Amino acid sequence: MEETKELAEAIYLSSTKIKTKTKFKSLDKDGDEKISAEELKESLESEGYDGMARSNVFSLIDDNQDGYLQPNEFLTLYHVIESNRKVCDHCKLFIPGAYFTCKNCHWEKPPKESYNLCIGCYKRVDFNHEHTEFVDNYTLFAEMRQKLQESYSRSNGEISPPKMRKRDKVKKALKSLAGVAKIGSVATAVTVAAVAAGHQSSATSNDASSNNVNDDENEMPNAASNDADYDLSSGHNY
Repeated sequence: MEETKELAEAIYLSSTKIKTKTKFKSLDKDGDEKISAEELKESLESEGYDGMARSNVFSLIDDNQDGYLQPNEFLTLYHVIESNRKVCDHCKLFIPGAYFTCKNCHWEKPPKESYNLCIGCYKRVDFNHEHTEFVDNYTLFAEMRQKLQESYSRSNGEISPPKMRKRDKVKKALKSLAGVAKIGSVATAVTVAAVAAGHQSSATSNDASSNNVNDDENEMPNAASNDADYDLSSGHNY
């Protein structure tokens, strides 16, 4: 528990000083600069932390065991709540360090409905739960990080939320339209090229036909001339 207290103090000194003081004043109903166990329990239950309210967390944080939390003691409690520390769902004791959690409950249920066990209860198999697959919090964190990296890779550098946002849908639709337009442009270019090639081929064919006609016309006078020459030379005898 000492490590948790030191961590809470370090966080308080660096970032949460104002929030912690504000929360302390809201719980200190009579303004005597200390919070009783009853005041704390009432506050935790009203915020949905029933398990924490019934646990031994108060006695662990109350250093001088006077039944009250002073401001310096309260900052440890504030860190415990804000960092979502766990209570064993079997023995109901606060878990200051590592713990085991049900994988099925973690992935399929809201956070406050997860099922967590302290190391002692897990080792003794001293619990009764609907699921059997448990994992320690460090392994669970590694699995969550792996899922996040896989999501990052699938989205090509942009982490996607569970549901696609409207802006992303529009971007995706525009990208698809751009692809279709590009394909259409290529198809149009190919069609134009084919038509142009057809016209050129037709023009070439017409030129060839024209040349053939001209050649025939040029040959016809020569043939007539030869016939005339023949008639003149072998025609009538005078």
